[in-house]
Amino acid sequence: MARTLVSHYSRTVRRVTPFRVSKSHFQRTFYHFADRQYILDVLEKVNWVLGGANGAATRLGMKRSTLQWKVKKLNISRPR
Repeated sequence: MARTLVSHYSRTVRRVTPFRVSKSHFQRTFYHFADRQYILDVLEKVNWVLGGANGAATRLGMKRSTLQWKVKKLNISRPR
């Protein structure tokens, strides 16, 4: 995402790209796997209950809707 910066001293307009640290494919894959495994472990401990006082979302320190989004994003499904 580029932003426009107006300099009052030189009266010029220039585009500024914010500094962004890119992660390598390996790092993204590792964190994806680690997140998925951690969420799966917590879900198994709470018997796949997402919300509530003793649910997985509370134990993970996030809102229930955020956990639902992550479960969908990481393609986690309850075993039958």
